[in-house]
Amino acid sequence: WEPVYGLSDTIYSQATCVNGQVVDTFGSDPSIFQYPAFMFTITKADLVLGSNGGMKYELEETFKGFDYLQSTCSNYVYQTDSYSDVINGAWSFTPATNSMVLVFEFDDTGVPDPEAYEYTVKKINSNKFYLYDAVDDGWLRFEK
Repeated sequence: WEPVYGLSDTIYSQATCVNGQVVDTFGSDPSIFQYPAFMFTITKADLVLGSNGGMKYELEETFKGFDYLQSTCSNYVYQTDSYSDVINGAWSFTPATNSMVLVFEFDDTGVPDPEAYEYTVKKINSNKFYLYDAVDDGWLRFEK
């Protein structure tokens, strides 16, 4: 299953050119332009719900930040960084209440640190399901 949400995002900033270099600024001067200062892309987000109640979530993200030293007003250069993680856990579903509990084991340092989240399953079929989080008043959509 893959969560469906904004798989990428770009944050823009305002700048002006000074001696061919991009310099952050603000205001409404006609020489001020917008440029993409930071880009974020999710390249993988896979949730596997095992029939035995086990769960695995694989996540990969790429970040690109504007390189002010290397960029010019006519050639933008970005520093790229990435992050990946595999989070194991458990899941359960109670049909009578349409309640799903996901338990993520955040043990980056080797010390168990489980966190549980309870959702209401609002719609389910063979290709997608929706989870409602009453605490955050938010929705998650998953598709195969």
